[in-house]
Parts: sequence; structure tokens; C-alpha cells
Amino acid sequence: VGELVATASERYYQQHGVRPALLHLSTREGAWLGSHDLVQDVLTSGEEVLGAVDKWEVPPLAERYQVACRNAGLEPCSAVEGLLGHAPTGSTSVDLSSLPLPRPFQHRPLLHTLSSHSTLTTLVLAGVCLGDVAMETLASLSPLPSLSSLDLSCTGISYKGVARLAAGPAHHRHAPGALPAWAGLRRLVLSFNSLHCVAAEVKRSLGAEVGRALGSLLERCRALEE
Repeated sequence: VGELVATASERYYQQHGVRPALLHLSTREGAWLGSHDLVQDVLTSGEEVLGAVDKWEVPPLAERYQVACRNAGLEPCSAVEGLLGHAPTGSTSVDLSSLPLPRPFQHRPLLHTLSSHSTLTTLVLAGVCLGDVAMETLASLSPLPSLSSLDLSCTGISYKGVARLAAGPAHHRHAPGALPAWAGLRRLVLSFNSLHCVAAEVKRSLGAEVGRALGSLLERCRALEE
């Protein structure tokens, strides 16, 4: 069972960039499994086990970025590594202004890295060439729970990208009792982007549900700039 725990922990780390440091397994009936138990003695073939995490190991952002690039089959961008390397573990603010992303889809591992940074309150992506495709990626991730300020000025996004971001991931939107996507966000900077008649265009092109999500997001962001 100890080897099973180690394997599960490593797989989670490779996928999400954070590692369960203290992971305990149990059966669906609530029986805890000891690290020295033999799998064949305590589990039947195909039986599902549940995991409980007591402690998380959060590697530095640069290391998480390298793992995300490896999972995406991309070479890490040296500029990204340099900037993330200067961000202390547990940092509440990350400024990536005017960061060059020379290769297509290089934004994906970067955004996956940031999505696992649960203590992040301020994220500055001003001047980074992201576009609506990157907003789709960011929207598909679990919203950062502590983020209160997001700067997306001059990032090449349109009203469609903003709307997708506001809607959040589909599994989050339809979860019972789920808070609105980006519930903690209070400052959203969208200046120097092509956002003509955002609310009207969203409602007309993307439907009422997404339009309401965007309206709710903009209402919460008291320092909104367009």
C-alpha cells in the first residue's frame, strides 16, 4: 500500500504541480489502509479506494512550470523560468508584464502553473500576447480562490475571451452550491483590448447565461478599467 500511495502522489504531482505530502488511503467502507499492508490482503480486484490529504508539498513556481511544460510536450521558455524563479514559494503577487511567449500554446503550461498557486492574490499579465485562446485555457482551470486583482491589459483579447473567462469551467458552473467563478476578484484591468460594447455583444453572441456571468463579474470588480 505504501508503494501505491507513493505512485498516486507522484502522478498527482505530474498532473497538477503540487504533491500530496501526507496521503492516506481507505476503502469506501471507511477502513484505513496501512503503508505496510499488502494490496492483495486488504483489497479485492477493481475495488475503489479513497485518498485523504493531510499536508501538501508546494514546489517553487519555476519547478511547477517545468513539470507543466514536460506534460505538454513543450520546451520551457527561459524568460518565464527566470521570472518565476524570482517569485518566492507562497508569494501572493506575480508580475509577468510584457512576458515574451515565442512559441504557440506556450501560455498553457504557464497558466496551469499559476492555477495551482492557491495563495495568489494579484496577477499581472499586462502586455503578454495571450488572446482569446488563452482565456479559454484559463477558464477551463479551477478559479484561483484567493485572487482579488487580475491585470489583462493589452493582451489581445476580445469580448469573447472576457466572457469565457467570466463563465469559468463548465463543471464549476453546474456544481450544486458553487460560488460564481472568480468569486474573490475585485479588480479586473482590461484596458487596451478590443472590447466594444462588451455586455451587448456577449448577450447577443454567446447567450444569456454567459452574459449574466460576465455581468456578475464586472459588478464585483469595483476598480474595473476598460
